[in-house]
Amino acid sequence: MQPLSDVPPIETPVHGPQGRLQRPSATWSQRLLRVDGAFLIIAGLVQLLSEAVSHYAGKGLHDDTFADSPYTIGFVEAHGLAAMTGILLLWAATQQRRRFFHGFAVATHVFLAAANVIFWDSFVDFNFVAAGILATTAHMTFIACQAACVASLGRESVSNPLAEPNYDVMLAWDPDPSVERGSW
Repeated sequence: MQPLSDVPPIETPVHGPQGRLQRPSATWSQRLLRVDGAFLIIAGLVQLLSEAVSHYAGKGLHDDTFADSPYTIGFVEAHGLAAMTGILLLWAATQQRRRFFHGFAVATHVFLAAANVIFWDSFVDFNFVAAGILATTAHMTFIACQAACVASLGRESVSNPLAEPNYDVMLAWDPDPSVERGSW
């Protein structure tokens, strides 16, 4: 039997006969998680650093917008969490079962896009309208792509170590405990 590490990923088109949605290739799923993760890390860290420089020095991308502002904390927290979510998505791209993480990415981008739309006045007040349009468009794009991946991956089985014994469990199983077998 060939080890799984030697088996190449199965390449399948996203749309099959009659336009039916099919399972994406492992590389498509992984690439999407990597691109999404990289976007969140880069955008999150650039904004976080810009906000910190603006808060403490009154310079940078935001000039004095956040200079000594008590509201900077909310922006820094949000963009820091976006960067950490990006790190999680990069890690998720290395995992066998990725459907959950695609769903997590959908939920993340729905939350971020909704916050942008609900609090659009903040973009207007801080004169960040162009950035708001770009960010919200990116979130909507990732929602569509990640949702398509969730739908096309179907239901992944979750291994239950109690229901499906693995090799370690089989070695520890004693079919007849009344028979003396000596010490291990």
